[in-house]
Amino acid sequence: MDIDNILQDLLQQASSQRNETFLFHFEFETLAVKGVFFARSKTLTIGIKEKNVGWQIDVSNGALSNMIPNEDYTQISAALKNESGEYSNRPFFLKLKSALAEIATSPRPLSPTDEEIKELIRACKTKDKKYDPEGEKPFFDHWRRVPPSNESKRKIQRYFGVEVKEACYKNKVTAVWSAEPKDNSLLFLSPQSAKREIENA
Repeated sequence: MDIDNILQDLLQQASSQRNETFLFHFEFETLAVKGVFFARSKTLTIGIKEKNVGWQIDVSNGALSNMIPNEDYTQISAALKNESGEYSNRPFFLKLKSALAEIATSPRPLSPTDEEIKELIRACKTKDKKYDPEGEKPFFDHWRRVPPSNESKRKIQRYFGVEVKEACYKNKVTAVWSAEPKDNSLLFLSPQSAKREIENA
């Protein structure tokens, strides 16, 4: 789903906020959705607290993937069922796009606290091995000097963005993840610091 026409406005809105991030909320059917947009990595994390689900979306290419991890899909599928009894992700992501478009022109979006970010990341735990082979470890821990696998590169990009993923590939460094937050778990808020750490790992 194309969001290229609002991406620059979203980046601009976030640029004046703490850590270049902003919070957004929207309701979809029975679901109360909360999200954070991360300008530096051009990613967003969305979560649905009452269902204890969440996932990341990379928007660096100006597109909004409508992929939902299987485990999360199962938890929210009732809200994705239309009047004819068919299931579709599209209305959910149209609502997400609409919420982002509203923020793009909002006079003053709110910045998330570190705790709000960690809460959303915690909701991203998943047993869906296709989405993330280490899905039960959603928190960044440290770097290790080992060439990253394709799965690892995808996860690094979802958190840190394209530039950090490419730095990992170039320097043959991968990310190590944890089930619980660590001192370094919010390093993705500063991709430039992450790149320096990777170069010195």
